[in-house]
Amino acid sequence: MKRYVFDANALIALLQDEPGAEKVADVLNSAYKGESEIIMHKANFLEVYYDAYRYRGKEQADLMWAEVKNAQFKSMIR
Repeated sequence: MKRYVFDANALIALLQDEPGAEKVADVLNSAYKGESEIIMHKANFLEVYYDAYRYRGKEQADLMWAEVKNAQFKSMIR
């Protein structure tokens, strides 16, 4: 099984539809299917949360946090 290590820039690229967003989406889909694993430190995810909070507001940041905390993404938060 492939393992990917994400930093904050990976999810920020996805959320803001920046270059590389498609690759990040592909890796997330692969992990969702059980074909790979994603590892991301909590500190990096909190950086993503802060970025979403700053540019999109608390409600959107909280929605994003809830989605990532779903069972399908639990392997990301370490």
